[in-house]
Amino acid sequence: MKFMTKTVTLLLVVLLTVSLFAGCVVQENTPGVSSGTTNEDPAQGTTEGTPESTGPEPITIPIVDKPLTLTYWVEINTDQATVISDYNEVEALQELERLTGIHIDYIHPPQGTAKEAFTLMLATENLPDIIEISGSGSAMNFEPDKAIEDGVVLRLNELIAQYAPNFTNLRATDKELKEITIRESGNIASFPFITEEEPNVAAGLIIRQDWLEELSIEVPETIDEWTAMLRVFKDQKGAEAPFTFRYKGFNVLKSSLAFVGAYQANYSHMEDGNDKVIYGAIQPGFKDFLAQMNQWYNEGLIHPDWATLDNKTLDTMNLTGKAGAWTGNRGVQFTNYLKSMEDDPGFKLVGAPFPILKEGDTCEIRQKASRNRGFNAYITTACKNPIEAVKWFDYRYSEEISKMLLVGREGVTYNVVDGEVVPRTEELKKLYPDVNATYILQRFSLYSNPSYRRKGINLTPVKPETQAVQDLWAETGTSKVLRFTNMMPDEEARKNEVMPAIDAYRDDMFLKFVLGMESLDTFDQYVEHIKKLGVDEITAIYQNILDRTLAAMD
Repeated sequence: MKFMTKTVTLLLVVLLTVSLFAGCVVQENTPGVSSGTTNEDPAQGTTEGTPESTGPEPITIPIVDKPLTLTYWVEINTDQATVISDYNEVEALQELERLTGIHIDYIHPPQGTAKEAFTLMLATENLPDIIEISGSGSAMNFEPDKAIEDGVVLRLNELIAQYAPNFTNLRATDKELKEITIRESGNIASFPFITEEEPNVAAGLIIRQDWLEELSIEVPETIDEWTAMLRVFKDQKGAEAPFTFRYKGFNVLKSSLAFVGAYQANYSHMEDGNDKVIYGAIQPGFKDFLAQMNQWYNEGLIHPDWATLDNKTLDTMNLTGKAGAWTGNRGVQFTNYLKSMEDDPGFKLVGAPFPILKEGDTCEIRQKASRNRGFNAYITTACKNPIEAVKWFDYRYSEEISKMLLVGREGVTYNVVDGEVVPRTEELKKLYPDVNATYILQRFSLYSNPSYRRKGINLTPVKPETQAVQDLWAETGTSKVLRFTNMMPDEEARKNEVMPAIDAYRDDMFLKFVLGMESLDTFDQYVEHIKKLGVDEITAIYQNILDRTLAAMD
């Protein structure tokens, strides 16, 4: 590491950071490098000012003939910090260096100082060769298109088109991946962590399966079936709150991912299924959804204090028979519940599909995670060897290396038995008794990093019952889930100005409508007020994003 990770003063962090990030700007005549922007994607052909090419050059290993060192700024997350203090301690990255001939000098800000260190780094204009940021960059106040315009990071389109065969091939053969790896500006700004398939659906509806069996009730599929089931839970099981959920914090209901999709509405912006963006919380179906929730509240089918419930109270109710169904995620409210109730063989859970209003309908709203998982790596304008850096990243997207980075190496972190990958967890525990067993794989691989996770690459297999509930939730379509929300800076700024007031008003009225404090006869006035607050302007912004992105993909 470049500096001690023990307690230091912020001044020392600044001084050390400045001294480490010193570098010079890339030569203006470097092949394939451009700091300008264009709406074209060179991966689909040539661009003005870029020499014609029949495709990226094949990568030869090692990448360099003589040793090369690149500097790489990246935060070590809390889990990793329990077992490593520098990425060069990770066995997979050591092997990557051996294969490529490129050494990476990792620069890690001390825990809890990443945002401050990042801001200071940009302010002092002393950049490493590479910076990696998890997520979109908003937490760091980093806007990729502006960073390209300001000469902080490189636009990668041309470099990728010439020197990244693996990344180029993935984008050329997978339309969705192509869409989510290019910004609406036309810039490819980073190398991200992407997956071959949509990540498992993390949240949905969960029901006490043992209650269903005892009462001879089928898993409900329609709203009427849900109502009937909850009434039986109340009358015959004595449930204090047949259905529970959290309104504040993580919840599936408020995120419009439990029942509102049955009404062809949403709690926020959505699509109509025909490439048109609409605001779901002012649709006619949203009024019907509110009426149903009000009915459940009046009948005592949901907790009387649902608006203020905390996780501890919910867990207690769900685990002690005071509730029979809830919204939750596959980990805490499903797998962990089953584990905590292992001593009660009668306690069984089952997932339920996102409901429809009536037979023959479809629900097209559910929780959906992007295949672009973030962990974006940007090559800065201080990098003197951008071509080698691009080749090094591209090698990480090859099948063999991406697997090694994500799960380690065969014979080290796993064995293959009868064609199945079997983690060597117990062996690793014996070899490294001083390493926290929960995080032991962090010594050998990086669960999330700029690379490509192919199907089946996972050393922490999901339990069959958890996989079953995930698969059930995933059966619901997503044609009305909003796509392409990667905004340009001016669009993002305007959304941030307008939407907070709309969100606050919507939340307040949601409570009043469901609790009966406000009559649904005033729904039209509610809609008009949201429009006065500027929702149509934001809807138009989302529509523009969708239109230009779809046009760029044609």
